[in-house]
Amino acid sequence: MEHDTVTVNRLLNDAGFRKWALSQESEESQHWQDWIDSHPEHRAIVEDARDFFLAIQPKETGHNVQAEKKVWSAISEGIQEKEVQQHTLTSKVKYPAWKVAASITIGLLGSAIFSLWLYSSSYTSVTTAYGEMREIQLPDSSWVVLNANSSLRYEENWKSGTEREVWLEGEAFFKVKKRLSGSTTPSSANPYIKFTVHAGPLDVEVLGTEFSVNRRDENTQVVLNEGVVRVKDIQEKQEDIVLKPGEMLSYNNKELLLSQVDASTKISWKDELVIFDDEPLSKIFKRIEHTYGYEIQLKDKTILERRFSGSYPRDSIKVLLDKMEKLYQFNITENDRKIIIE
Repeated sequence: MEHDTVTVNRLLNDAGFRKWALSQESEESQHWQDWIDSHPEHRAIVEDARDFFLAIQPKETGHNVQAEKKVWSAISEGIQEKEVQQHTLTSKVKYPAWKVAASITIGLLGSAIFSLWLYSSSYTSVTTAYGEMREIQLPDSSWVVLNANSSLRYEENWKSGTEREVWLEGEAFFKVKKRLSGSTTPSSANPYIKFTVHAGPLDVEVLGTEFSVNRRDENTQVVLNEGVVRVKDIQEKQEDIVLKPGEMLSYNNKELLLSQVDASTKISWKDELVIFDDEPLSKIFKRIEHTYGYEIQLKDKTILERRFSGSYPRDSIKVLLDKMEKLYQFNITENDRKIIIE
């Protein structure tokens, strides 16, 4: 993780960080402890982010009323601010968790309240660790492949005829089954039940199709392999976009960009093979960090502009690094979850 660009918002949206916050005995524990030991000046902000995350977790015996009051109090404080300040890792002063919450965007706090309701309802959450991939069968028999360092949340039982919804952080491939709504009224424009993937600023609406969604940091990508999907900007700042097979929609810096891609290459990871087609090393290194939990350290950042084409088994990052080392004459070393490239 790039310590100079991490904020409380980014920490809270990191699946690995959340797993570590919930359990100091998790497999993420050593990684985060090593990071804190390497950057002691940032220990306070990491603890604040952990305290806030734990504050919105419900108790096992029901709804966490005290946590909800704490977050609502934070929202009230935040609304009174003329300008909501983002709390970054350069902070030197430790604040109580609810004050940290007040310094985060109102949208994030709203999401925290929603999370309280989500956790206290009959929802299932599936989370993958770095390097892990899981297959999930949803209540309607739709199929999901959840990539590493990702999480998917959905209701345990979908009532007949109601809209199907899932919430995604990270990357997943979906194969959605069509379901008839049962409506026979002439006003029914669509006889099928809608399936929606909520991915940060975007809602991806489908009927029955194959596609992937990748939501990392401030970027979201939707790649359509088969069928039709409609992508909505939930802030309604841009018009809905309908994707056709072989198209990719990218959301970055609050802008939507539609492009033609080889969908089979973009979703190859679900079949245990990762393929890059003339990708810049900057994007490849980011994918390594997100998928495997490594921190990439570069001696010369100009190499980020170089491009790479090739493939490697999803469970063997060493194959990819060996290829890069030979192709670009890099000297690549691995040390304590860090990959150093010279």
